[in-house]
Amino acid sequence: MTLVADGVEQPLPASRKTRALLAFLALEPRRHRRERLCELLWDIPDDPRAALRWSLAKLRPLLDRPDRLLAGREDVGLDRIDLVVDVAQVRAALADGLDTVPAEHLEALFIATNQPFLAGSDLRAQPLFDGWIGAVRREMADAARLLGQALLARPLPVATHLAVLARMIEADPHDADLHARRIALLTASGDRAQAAQASSAAQRLVGEVDPAAAAGLATAARSALVTPPPRPPLATEASGVLARVIVQPLAAAGNPAIADPLAQMLQAGLADALARFGNLHVATAADAAGAPATTAHVVSGSLVQSGPRVRVRCRLTDPAGQILWSEDYTREGDDLLALEDELTAAIAAALESRIRFARANDAQERPPATANALFLRALAHMMSDGDFAAVERYLEQALALDPDHGLSGAYLPWAAVQTGKIVSPESAVRYAGIARHAIHSAPDDVMVQSVGGLFYLLLSHDFDGALAVIERALTRQPHYAFPWLARGWVRVHAGDSPGALADFDRAEALSVADPTDNGINAGRALACYQVGDLDAARAWVQRAMARSRTSLEAMRVGIAAAFEQGRLDDARAMALALLARNPGERASRARIMPFRHPGVSDRFFAAYTAAGIPD
Repeated sequence: MTLVADGVEQPLPASRKTRALLAFLALEPRRHRRERLCELLWDIPDDPRAALRWSLAKLRPLLDRPDRLLAGREDVGLDRIDLVVDVAQVRAALADGLDTVPAEHLEALFIATNQPFLAGSDLRAQPLFDGWIGAVRREMADAARLLGQALLARPLPVATHLAVLARMIEADPHDADLHARRIALLTASGDRAQAAQASSAAQRLVGEVDPAAAAGLATAARSALVTPPPRPPLATEASGVLARVIVQPLAAAGNPAIADPLAQMLQAGLADALARFGNLHVATAADAAGAPATTAHVVSGSLVQSGPRVRVRCRLTDPAGQILWSEDYTREGDDLLALEDELTAAIAAALESRIRFARANDAQERPPATANALFLRALAHMMSDGDFAAVERYLEQALALDPDHGLSGAYLPWAAVQTGKIVSPESAVRYAGIARHAIHSAPDDVMVQSVGGLFYLLLSHDFDGALAVIERALTRQPHYAFPWLARGWVRVHAGDSPGALADFDRAEALSVADPTDNGINAGRALACYQVGDLDAARAWVQRAMARSRTSLEAMRVGIAAAFEQGRLDDARAMALALLARNPGERASRARIMPFRHPGVSDRFFAAYTAAGIPD
């Protein structure tokens, strides 16, 4: 434990109980009766209240201000205004959803939770305090695993994933899945010596509790190290199909009358849900019999039922056999149909995003010889550096090869908006036509319908037509975040800010650490700005920028909100950042923004002009 006040680390009291008192008050945000604190820390026959008073006197001068310690006659508390506590930050991140946390902050929280909580602060003669500190330690251990899984789900460098896995294995050395992921990453990166060492360590550690799992690790590691599986060709899929997926039967354990049919329903449900995205070729293991396994991603897992509780462990491997993702889901209930629906919704969206990430990353190492490969190159830039000039270039090349490539046609208008290519009614008509053609070319692709429908609206001002397209996507895939995000943006431009905010909330609840969902907070900012809630708009702009410093939509709303709040220097600073990111930005762009209420465009134009964006 450290205490920093006004940027200066303060020397902690020598008394272990005084330090324990500070920690307890900082982490339990309420006022506590003095008797309760005495029971917690000073269960002694002498004067415990005097001991408490002495500790409070030692703490008061260490804090940044005297009134931070709220010591009344009967109770004691700590004023939490401007108080930063790492454990509280972890709790807030878990409550808000880890997909909204920037990667660097997520990594810092993960490192923090892997440190011993209040090391050296145990009070063995105080069972109540020992119970409390033990509970927080277990909470932080669980948090560390969730934070680690969230980091592994992000498209981060291999070195980062390996560091995360090393800490997670240190905390749980008998987890076979963690060892398998580390071995697979080391093998894929070409570090065969380290992979062999990791395999030996895994067999020894896992074998202490599960000899069968250790043997499986050994077999898989030998196969990978002796003959690395060939990388599958990228260009084998049909146009508009990003990947082949095989959904294997789930191993079931529990009451056969419940576990077996639920596992079968879940396998069929996952296959159906993945197929509904429209850009995945999906088969069950039986359907794919005889097909080469090295051309497909494989979904596998297990289902364990105990009473009303069901635990599902799901895993995704790429065509080379490398584990891309693994997650546990626990649900309770006696309605099998409801359980199957809930589990399918949660798992399918996670699987789709991981497959999309993997294919985009894989495309960087392949010659972009097909429309699919070129689209995946563009998608990789969208998910990583936000280089929309490169995105636009790859999508133009994809459409030159295949004018009916729906994904490229849907995303090209997005790239054109980001690069400032749409500055006149004529250019808007051209790109609206591209979006409309994409919608008709891929009527079953949820992404095409969502993205294409949104940008068809932005360029044609056809609110009803755009909503009809996106509603079709929602009917096909109601458990996917992006159609809700797209409908939220349509509703904002149509003047329905409350409806838009509800759609953005739904999109956030469904999003799964997907870098393409950073338009949620920018959309909220625009919805709040449109109804005049400038403070809320500013707050959402800040959250959007924290997630992506290159969010053009957030910058645009930030300029307008700052101007109307009288913060002209802030508006000009953000305008400079916007122009640096998008040199083609012009104030006249506000005139063709598709707002049903034209006064909103006028407000943007006035803000742009005052902030120094050229006309």
